[in-house]
Parts: sequence; structure tokens; C-alpha cells
Amino acid sequence: MAVYPHFDPTSLIAGDFPLAHRKINLPAGLNAAGSPLEPGVLLGAQTNAGAFSAAGAAKAGNTGNGTLALGSPATLANVIAGVYRVVFSSATAFQVYDPKGDEIGVGANGAAFATQIKFTTTAGATAFVAGDEFDVTVAQAQANAFSVAAAAGGSNVGNGTLALASPAALAYAQAGVYKLAFVSATQFMVSDPFGDPVGEGVVGTAFANQIGFTVAAGATAFAQGDSFAVTVSALNLHVPSVRSATDGSQTPDCVLAEWVDTSAGPVTADAYFTGEFAFEKMTVDPSWTMETLSQAFAASGRSLFVRSVGAAA
Repeated sequence: MAVYPHFDPTSLIAGDFPLAHRKINLPAGLNAAGSPLEPGVLLGAQTNAGAFSAAGAAKAGNTGNGTLALGSPATLANVIAGVYRVVFSSATAFQVYDPKGDEIGVGANGAAFATQIKFTTTAGATAFVAGDEFDVTVAQAQANAFSVAAAAGGSNVGNGTLALASPAALAYAQAGVYKLAFVSATQFMVSDPFGDPVGEGVVGTAFANQIGFTVAAGATAFAQGDSFAVTVSALNLHVPSVRSATDGSQTPDCVLAEWVDTSAGPVTADAYFTGEFAFEKMTVDPSWTMETLSQAFAASGRSLFVRSVGAAA
């Protein structure tokens, strides 16, 4: 790695929050020859390149036999890939949860719901009851393919299998090893490559948060402590994050940790994925303010923080 002594890298760090870093891929042409990118560039991954698609399905075991019809278009502003849950609280009312588990609104039969996703539920001959549910799965084509592989734990008691979805890498997928840890014969927890929880899953039900897969039971039931490892071994390309972008990089997810020269071709470099940084020492597109960037980090669940340290030196 080249050394550029006129830059003090410690000035970028503005707190004691633990720093975690990993390698990322940057495309050619992000900088001119002789003007390398400095540590502190705000980056986002180009995770998609095509239109969103959506599909709705009633949850198995529903009491009510009404229907859910997607709108046209079915995906609206701020939609994210993954599974939205429409959960009834009564015969006519429901709450909607995004793929991260956050409630995004409430609705009622016969009235169009239009926050991130658009649909209308219609009552059937048998009324809905509290706990009935529809799942709306949102997918988007990716610009940069991941290589994803799964393997059962070597000491598993159960002999069930894990089948990867297509695509297996969804929005916010990270390179590294995701771990599925069973807490019972039918339930498991999923953690990301940093050990942070991603969500809970159930045997026989598709899991779709960062990675997509379905676990099927075998002749021998799973036991607590059984596991699968899902390895994401390819990275999306990272580019400077612009708030108005539509290729996925509008979601900032890391901060460049070293000097990088992409003028002659693509480069692999280190980036911080956790930490606290001095906003004035970062290289941030003008579309971001410290406030909007803080909000974006919080919305994505990243352990990235920015603070003001006064005028940049």
C-alpha cells in the first residue's frame, strides 16, 4: 500500500467505537491518475441494477380465505429487497412490517396500502382472524454477482438440508460466513459475518434477509446446536455513495480505510464497516449532510457513526 505522509489517518477516527474492516472491490476510473482516493471516502455497494419485482402469498394456516392483490406498480419509494409481512390484528385491520422487522404502517381490508409496497386485501367468505398473514417478497436484480455456498456443520445431529434461493444474496448481503444456529428442531437464528443477528427462521419456510434459503427437515430431526454455514465469497463493487443514486450505492455501508488509486484498473482495498468518524475529515458527496448520513447509517443497522470535530484542517 502506498504511503502519503501529508495525510494523518488518525484524524479520521473520532471516537472509541471498535473498528471492523474488510476488503472491498472498487471499479476502475473513480479517480484521475495522480489523485488517489483518500481514506475517509464514504462508499456504498452497487447491489442492484434492475427493476424491483414483488410477489404476494397467503401464509399457510390462515383462518381467513381472503386475498391480497398487488398494486401497479407494486413497489414504491424506499422499498428494499426481502419479505414484507402483512399481519392481521382483527378481521379487517393489519400491520405491515418491512424485511428488517420494522413496522411501516397499518391498513384495512378494501383500502389500498401504499408505503414502500402497494397492495389491497379483500375479505373472503371466511373472515380473517388475528395472526393471519400475507408475505410480500420483493426482489431486485443485482449488478454484481455473488458466489454463495452452504455447508452443514460437521457435528450436526439432524440430517436435513439447506437449499439456496436464486438469487441467494439479497440487499445488504456481506462477504463472509453467515451462521445458522438451531435453537430447536425447527427454529434457528441467523447471524452475519460480523456476528450480528440477522433474523430468526423456521424449517420449511423461506428465509430472505441479506441471504435467501430454505431449510428442509430430514429423517433425523435437527437438535439445538446444529448449524449451517453460508459463505458469501464475492463482493459487490463499491463506489462513492450519492444519496440520489439508484444502483444500491445510495445506501452507505463503509468508509475507505486506505489510499487507493483506481486510475489504472479495479482495486481491492480495506474499508471500515464499524466505527466513529469525523464528518469534516471524510470525503462525502454534497448530497449528504451529517444529519442525513447519520439517519442512513441508523436505518441500515450499520454500527457506523459520524460526529462533528469542527472545521476540516
